[in-house]
Formats: sequence, C-alpha cells, structure tokens
Amino acid sequence: MRLEELVKKNTPGVGANVQLFVTPESLNDFAQSVATMTAKEIIVGLKINEKPLSEKEASKRYNKSRVSFSKYRKQGKIRHHRLGREIIYYDSELREDLANF
Repeated sequence: MRLEELVKKNTPGVGANVQLFVTPESLNDFAQSVATMTAKEIIVGLKINEKPLSEKEASKRYNKSRVSFSKYRKQGKIRHHRLGREIIYYDSELREDLANF
C-alpha cells in the first residue's frame, strides 16, 4: 500500500490515525529522494534548455578554482542551483554574472 493510500480518510480498514515506524536511515533516504525529485521539478519548471554544469565543469570552463566559485556563491556574486546535494550552474548565468565583476 502506498503512503498516499494510507493517509486517505476513507480507505476501508484504515482509520484517520496512521502510525508509521521508520529507521533513521530510511527516513534520511526518503528525505533525500523527496529533495531530489523536488529539485528536478523546479529545474524543469524554470524551462532552462541548457545542460547544467557541475562545479568541476564550471571551474574548468572558466579557469577558476572551485574555492573561487564557493567564495563567489557565498558573496552572492554568481547564481547557482542545488540538485539534491549537488551544486549546479548554467553557462548563460555564469557568463552574465562573471562579466559583472
């Protein structure tokens, strides 16, 4: 039975109160999968038609260190996006942001 079916109020044999027992590991896995799916939906919603760059790819393309990219991110100088735990960039945004300083 899926989670959505369990929490519906009118499911035969299931009351309004449902108890779920989970391990910390399975809860962490669930949270990671929700975060990844949500991030993918947001990126699709942005309708950006270019391939995202990983931090490693971006640093190689723009001849900057990963430390520099981290510093620029923290200072708000460059735009970035999170896909789960991974930080990604879009080439068009990086070109524009790096040209401004």
